[in-house]
Amino acid sequence: MVDVIVLSCEPESHRITLGMKQLMPDPWPQLIQQFSLGSVVEGLITKVAGFGLFVEIAKDVEGLTHLSELELGPNERLEDRYKVGSKIKAQVIKLDELERKIGLSNKNLPP
Repeated sequence: MVDVIVLSCEPESHRITLGMKQLMPDPWPQLIQQFSLGSVVEGLITKVAGFGLFVEIAKDVEGLTHLSELELGPNERLEDRYKVGSKIKAQVIKLDELERKIGLSNKNLPP
C-alpha cells in the first residue's frame, strides 16, 4: 500500500495520473543551506558523460562537474582518469534553485 496524490484524471482515455513525490517536502531549501557556494564536498562519481561527471554529494542529490571544471592533463581522457564509483572532492560553484541544478568544480580547490 502506498500514499499518492491524483495529479490528473482523463475520463475519455480512462487514465489517472498519480504522484508520490508531491507528498514529500521540497528538499531544496535544506540543500541551499547544506551546500553553500564555495563549500567543498566529497562524493561518488555516478556517471561519466562526454560533457562531465555526475557526482552524488548526498543521498539522492547529484551535482554536475562540467568537463571545463575538471583537472585533466593535456593528453588525458576523461574516462581514463575518472571512474564510476570513485570518490572525488569538488567545490560548489553553482546552486540554481529554479532549475534545481548544482554545479561543481575540482579545479583550484582550497587547501
